[in-house]
Amino acid sequence: MRRATSDRHHERERVVANPPTDTADARSRDPVRFEGVKYRADAFAEYYARKHERSLASRISNWRERGIMSKALRSLAPFNGVLDLPSGAGRFLSTLSEFEVPIIASDQSAEMLAVGRRWDAETGSSPRRLVTSALCVGLGGDSVDVAFCARLLHHFQDRETRVGILREMARVARKGVVVSFFDSAAYKQWRRQRRDRIRGRRGNRHAFSRAEMVAEAAEAGLEPVAMHALMRYYAEVTAAAFRVVPRTG
Repeated sequence: MRRATSDRHHERERVVANPPTDTADARSRDPVRFEGVKYRADAFAEYYARKHERSLASRISNWRERGIMSKALRSLAPFNGVLDLPSGAGRFLSTLSEFEVPIIASDQSAEMLAVGRRWDAETGSSPRRLVTSALCVGLGGDSVDVAFCARLLHHFQDRETRVGILREMARVARKGVVVSFFDSAAYKQWRRQRRDRIRGRRGNRHAFSRAEMVAEAAEAGLEPVAMHALMRYYAEVTAAAFRVVPRTG
């Protein structure tokens, strides 16, 4: 059993450490594309699909996170049609299917979307799949009522990229946007930053305050409706719902 666990660990490390090399300078040219390189590996897609089910603690955390995302969605109800971007391996498809509306499962990784199809039978839904980027969504304006964006913003340290993603969400959504972000006021965020400093490494989870989240959303044409924390001041994951500000002109 120990050998099998070790083999899976090394396979995961191999995938992450050796992403496709055709985008070596992708971070500077397109940070969203750069962050998605590892997700286009089949082995990593399979690993990620199981990531939140590996232990009892992971399953409980996953259940609670789905709960706060569902609360954020309900604050925008009723709605008809939702874009899930990035949909990844379909982690939140069961949450979205509860609303019994058409779903567009979107990701820049076709491999991740393929893995996500395993949820179709369980949820009784058959989402439309779309390979596209969060900075340039391949949909026209007002294509869905709600744009749902979980576990993406914390990958980007620069404000410009985050606002660009939010602006695209606002463009394709008629009614509102639901996102998750990492709250900088949380103890677990402080602990992670301290651990990274001790180990002399650069973290890849970037947190910011609720006020910064609201300000960036406002710049993208969104106004706040509700926020729900996984565990305020302890766990950093926070769900936020925003209403699309009516466009003029």
